[in-house]
Amino acid sequence: MALFRMGNWGAEMRTLPCIVLIAFLANLEIIAQTGARTSSKPPLAAATSPDKNGQDAPLLAAAKTAALVVRATSTVSCPGGAPGDCIRTDSEIVRQVQDYVAKTELWEHFEKADSTEADILLDFRVKEGSIITFMVKDSDSGKLLYSDSREVVSLDNDIKRIVEHFLLLAPPRTDAQQEQMRLKRQCVEMLNQYTPKAEAYQTSFKEYQWKTAHEADAIMDECRLHWKDYVCLDASAASQTKRTSIYADNWNNSIVEFGRKLKLQYDEIGNEYKELETMRETFEKMGCAGQLGP
Repeated sequence: MALFRMGNWGAEMRTLPCIVLIAFLANLEIIAQTGARTSSKPPLAAATSPDKNGQDAPLLAAAKTAALVVRATSTVSCPGGAPGDCIRTDSEIVRQVQDYVAKTELWEHFEKADSTEADILLDFRVKEGSIITFMVKDSDSGKLLYSDSREVVSLDNDIKRIVEHFLLLAPPRTDAQQEQMRLKRQCVEMLNQYTPKAEAYQTSFKEYQWKTAHEADAIMDECRLHWKDYVCLDASAASQTKRTSIYADNWNNSIVEFGRKLKLQYDEIGNEYKELETMRETFEKMGCAGQLGP
């Protein structure tokens, strides 16, 4: 039977480059007004007592990276009729807060990092959907640097205002620095979309290659999806020895179905490749070149 072979696009993508962020992030220098940032944490200023809002300007001024922590809880009746109330996590509120924070200018002033590596922790807590508390803590000491609290009126507006008030105390960034951080965040977001698609393409392409290189085994696998092993084994043996088998029609049907699925897979892989190429072109236009390799 005629096999469907890969075109030039298949040859080009036999091995997708490893996704590397290091080269790109190294090129996006975030230069502070007093000098270039180093990989280690800058020395923190001597701690001062927070004022009535919990703010500690010297420690905040030294912070360059931040981690977002969101907690939302509500009181519900305990299951099974147990006495008292139980506390549950409100996952929907957590998601909403994360989305609203992402729409602010927060990440144009701080580089987003994991909580184990960040200079400060930005802790949002929503209780019963009616009270929102925002606390900023030094990740090393746990010292409270800033706090704000309010009743929830409109959650999106409340988050926006809380962040805006906090950023008045944030380290100053030039327009160019904010644009660099915005670009980096957009590149990372797009990379997070690209990576699973590239991995799915790799899996599909390797599977297609195996089928075209081991046609008889692939047809046997297809046969076993529809009939018992003894049917497929006898029909396969008869096909190879040119003898007659009562299961010949079963085997022929398997060949036809195998060819149909292989053609569909070929088309799907081609579409996946085109989508990846479009994303790569977008990376180039955005200035994110280097994250996807050569």
